[in-house]
Amino acid sequence: ISIALQAVNEDINRIYIWSVDHGLTYNALKSCFMLVGTTSARSIAMFNNFVTLHINNVALLESDNAKNLGVIFDGQLSLALMVFKTYKNKKPKYLYDLWIPTSTIHGRQLRN
Repeated sequence: ISIALQAVNEDINRIYIWSVDHGLTYNALKSCFMLVGTTSARSIAMFNNFVTLHINNVALLESDNAKNLGVIFDGQLSLALMVFKTYKNKKPKYLYDLWIPTSTIHGRQLRN
């Protein structure tokens, strides 16, 4: 695992150097990383402090989820958190959209 982490840190630093060379700002204090995998594998990695990533010698914080272009992912690449956050403030009538019976599409009965 340490060889893989070293390679990832080297890649991150190359991206940082490329960004600076091309006039792009990269704020390491606002950056974080997310482990992707099964719950047990992620908890083992974090419990044993296997994961330490850096940008320009600044340690990155670990995050449980990430938002990219409005889509929220968790460490298992599940969209459950996004669905929850999207519908938590909606009125119950909108929840019907989540539970349409499989025999209908857009509220129309399917023909056999």
